[in-house]
Amino acid sequence: MSARMQRLRDLYLARARIDAEIHRLAPQPRTRVGPLAPDPWVAEVLADAQRVLAELMEAKAQRDDGVDTEPARIGFDVDEWVYLVEAGVEPEQAAMRCGVTLEAVYTRARRNGRDDVLDLLEQRRKAA
Repeated sequence: MSARMQRLRDLYLARARIDAEIHRLAPQPRTRVGPLAPDPWVAEVLADAQRVLAELMEAKAQRDDGVDTEPARIGFDVDEWVYLVEAGVEPEQAAMRCGVTLEAVYTRARRNGRDDVLDLLEQRRKAA
């Protein structure tokens, strides 16, 4: 073994001994037995979160009139709505069965250039 390699080996072993001694002399972290005591602010944060959640649920219950107001699904099929309406289902109920609002049916028909659907919507509006 060359002198340079011997020197590097000695330095590596010395460093390993120093690291081991530092680890032995360093204070070890205490291990806790049992659950941690909650910080005082945790109770405040949880109470605030519960209050906000209750307010949101109350507001949703007040505006929930049983009609799905979600925007149109990506996979919404206008032909499915047309089939239901032509079968005698009310337009609003057909839209609900399709998982959209009547406004979403109108918007989808207008964007896709479905004049037949727009005509059907106009006929149903005039009949109502």
